[in-house]
Amino acid sequence: MNKLVNLTFLLILIAFIGQKVTAQTEYCDTIQPSQSANAASEPCFNVDSIFQNCVPVYVKVNFHFFVNDDCSGNVSLPLDGTQVKQEDATGWANYLIYLANMDLENNLPQLNASGYNTAPSSPHCNPIRWVLSGVYFHCDEDDKFDGYNLSSLRTKYAVNLNSEINIFMSSFNHTSVSGVAFWKGSILSVNRFDKGNLNHELAHNLSLLHSFEGEDDCADTPKLVFDFDRNCNGQISTNPNDNEKNQKCWGLEPTNSAKCNPTPPCTIFPCCDSGWVNNNIMGYNNPNAAWTNCQILKALDNLANLKCDFITQVGGNCPPPNAFITRIPKETVQSKHCSYCFDLNASTNYQKYKVEIYDYQNPSNPVLIKSTNWITGTAKKYCIGGLSLNGSWQNGMQANHPYLIKLIVQNECDETAFSYPFTLPVKDCQITSTPDTVRKDYFLSLSPNPASNEITIHYELEDSHNTRIFITHPFYNNYSYNVKSFGAQDAGTYNLTSQIQDLNTGLNVVVLQVDGTIFTEAFIKQ
Repeated sequence: MNKLVNLTFLLILIAFIGQKVTAQTEYCDTIQPSQSANAASEPCFNVDSIFQNCVPVYVKVNFHFFVNDDCSGNVSLPLDGTQVKQEDATGWANYLIYLANMDLENNLPQLNASGYNTAPSSPHCNPIRWVLSGVYFHCDEDDKFDGYNLSSLRTKYAVNLNSEINIFMSSFNHTSVSGVAFWKGSILSVNRFDKGNLNHELAHNLSLLHSFEGEDDCADTPKLVFDFDRNCNGQISTNPNDNEKNQKCWGLEPTNSAKCNPTPPCTIFPCCDSGWVNNNIMGYNNPNAAWTNCQILKALDNLANLKCDFITQVGGNCPPPNAFITRIPKETVQSKHCSYCFDLNASTNYQKYKVEIYDYQNPSNPVLIKSTNWITGTAKKYCIGGLSLNGSWQNGMQANHPYLIKLIVQNECDETAFSYPFTLPVKDCQITSTPDTVRKDYFLSLSPNPASNEITIHYELEDSHNTRIFITHPFYNNYSYNVKSFGAQDAGTYNLTSQIQDLNTGLNVVVLQVDGTIFTEAFIKQ
């Protein structure tokens, strides 16, 4: 896609510098004119009815993560204390959406809504909810630090721009800026896994402006602005560099700070008094989780008139289920392929799932190769492994051949599916063939040996791994007997008993596949 140049998207940077309790932090939001958004001829829901009855409105969002140019490395950002590996990124995106929705569901009372020491207002139910629609990875380290350049990120990477809000986990040239967003648009960047920061920028996308600026057209948001004689000369300077006019509290000042214990004739800094601190979603305080009635109504109005296609469901007895499949860059760049894995962790709001694999040589008539039964619980990862030690793939699947994996998820109200076409690479496994070379945390052993009717496979894990066990024959490449595919298993001791009456007599081999490495142990079938 060619780079889009549009003067309406020139950045209007509004920067603020404030003090938190522990350190000075720079804040910045990019407030943009609306992206190309056509007003609906008729609102897609009645705003007043949704507001009064608190009917949930589910809005689709997706996440974008950046890794190194060679697709290695993690997705963590310099100022984020949460160090996240790329294989954990979808889980963190899911968790962050969950936390952001909890803040919306438990809307806080608005503190100091209209002035100093004003009584808190009662919170109204906030019906807005986010639904994770997908997770995407990009191998570009420069863009990982180019969060300011929303127009560029939009042009290069945005997915379903007119029906999903795109969230970029990116930094801002290593500054401490927290986030930027297109006002009334569908693009934003945040630099850390922080629910308040995320909801703040998403609220900009839904048309909200800062509560402390006095220009948000909401009478019930805080306007806590004061003048303060910082240099103690008895006068209020109008020079912007002196920071004495129209000041705000970015947080409550520690009681033991010099500002709270001034030497006369200096006066106590207003931010030493909690009456000057608010918790509005469009402020910069922590926690910023309070939405006023006016703010909720403005956001709902933006959705009903400009973002109908962003809404996946209104009301209902269940949240909308979502299925999504991706392959993380780490899997893409592996040089050895003992398994070919898909991340299913971005799927949400379901109780059970099913995976199907199709031969996709003829897309108009795909042929089902394998289908799991319905599995209750959360889908994490699905791996295609080999049935034997000769480099072939399971279920007769071949390298360099087109296939399709389909994930179906279901809750008690609905069912949805997502399909992902792929081509298997040439299989080239790292194999450790004798128990003496097995890492001590696996302790693979078999009993009894020789065995007639059943065999118990013992192994131990000192950490969480994706594991799979099958039985094969050292001389017959197409001979195999699948025992169990576990996906992710926690650390622990495992004893798996398998019936072996149908196996060929003589020498057989148990294969323990742990992540990308295979371990084997031979036994005699009598």
